[in-house]
Amino acid sequence: LTRRAWHLAAAAVGTDDAASAALEGAARQSLGRGGYTSAAAAFERAAKLSDDPQRRAMLLVAAAEAAWDGGAGERTLGLLNEAEATAALTARNRLAARRLAGRLMINRGPMMQGRAILIEAAELALSELDAPEEAIAMLTDASVACFLACDIRAFGDTARRIVEILPTAATPAARIRAALVTGGERIIGGDAGAGADALREAVAIADSHPEL
Repeated sequence: LTRRAWHLAAAAVGTDDAASAALEGAARQSLGRGGYTSAAAAFERAAKLSDDPQRRAMLLVAAAEAAWDGGAGERTLGLLNEAEATAALTARNRLAARRLAGRLMINRGPMMQGRAILIEAAELALSELDAPEEAIAMLTDASVACFLACDIRAFGDTARRIVEILPTAATPAARIRAALVTGGERIIGGDAGAGADALREAVAIADSHPEL
């Protein structure tokens, strides 16, 4: 499949939906094998071969995610910039791009700028997608920046926002994230007892859901 896809791409002149689809399939196959570098290359080439702006943007975000998983930070940034430049990102793909951009910024610095990107993305998840659990995942990522930067106030703001939006029927994963962030914030804020209780709650939820 992979060899055939690249042969189709090499023979393409201009855009070619069949070659693009074949390369996307090859990229997803590579992801399944942990071949992040080859997946990123295939997604990127598939994007260039697509004549659908939204699909091109989606494939560029997929390429960026694969590049990030493969440890290629600079390439990830370039691919995200290309995706944004298409001006064709759907709300879902824009959310994925913003989350990745925030994580990248936390890793590369400045960390609190990464937090700001993730906070904005979390609000996007709520307002445009009505997806509180995805927002909680991004706020959890944002809390890492607060911890690393030793910004107790920002950590507290992030923890409180997670509690505010935590659905009544939240999934175990969301409840674990909420408990971990709340516990960490309370410990750093000086309330070790309450923090330990929250962390024990997270462990208890995880123990009762071994599939996570």
